[in-house]
Amino acid sequence: MTSKSVRMSRTSRHLATGEVNKFAIDLTVGGVSAAISKTAVAPLERVKLLLQVQYSHGSIAANKRYKGIFDALVRVPKEQGFFSFWRGNLTNVMRYFPTQALNFAFNDLYKSILLKEVDRSEVQLLYDSFQLFFLQNSTHAVQTFWKYTSRSLVCGGMAGSTTLCFVYPLDFIRTRLSVDVGTHKFNRDYTVSLNLSVIEVDSQNRYFKGFMDCFRKTLHVDGFFGLYRGFFISIQVSMPSLINVQHFLSFCMTVYFLFSNFSLFFSNLELCLYFKHLLALCTPCD
Repeated sequence: MTSKSVRMSRTSRHLATGEVNKFAIDLTVGGVSAAISKTAVAPLERVKLLLQVQYSHGSIAANKRYKGIFDALVRVPKEQGFFSFWRGNLTNVMRYFPTQALNFAFNDLYKSILLKEVDRSEVQLLYDSFQLFFLQNSTHAVQTFWKYTSRSLVCGGMAGSTTLCFVYPLDFIRTRLSVDVGTHKFNRDYTVSLNLSVIEVDSQNRYFKGFMDCFRKTLHVDGFFGLYRGFFISIQVSMPSLINVQHFLSFCMTVYFLFSNFSLFFSNLELCLYFKHLLALCTPCD
């Protein structure tokens, strides 16, 4: 092996090590920031879930339903304790790390397949090409932009959907813990999921005692596939969530255009409004 090839091999190893270290740092910093942000908004997230499921929830009597956000914010700590606002939050934080790691891995995998025909030098001209699309209507710019962008969006959607196959049980358990408001005085399996006429509810006697308890009871009552209830509708939400990629893409482009040419403001405003409407259309599925 020549000295040149040895140097190239060492350089490749250094670059690979640097990329791994950068990924680890990004993942750690992202995890800490996600933990803080998710913990901060956990009360609102739990109230949202309670309002969504209360009409089909077997443990919430018709005369005990929440009348709105403020009613829930006042009654939940009184009836279930202040820290009940954070039920399921630990699971929600835990799923961040495997979700992000798998997202990056699958995104790179799908890009290596779908973008292998795209010249990487063209990618460097992405923003310039998109600007030319507005300013000069360049055919080459249009082709370059849409070829890379459309395939990148597909890769992002496929990566998110594949990741969901692995982390969905964590999201399912988090939801179960969040909507656990207590059990009936009489004990029945899976009281939370049954439509029963409620006689009396003990809000302090939770059906699920924690993550592992919820996991075991779900497996015992519904089997392994019980952990994947609602999975297919989540996949349908995940593909348009492409939305996550679109938000990031539209933000970057908007900042770039606003600072480079103010006349493009209205074009980007229309783009952002389009993404906002797309998000609103996906809300019922969520």
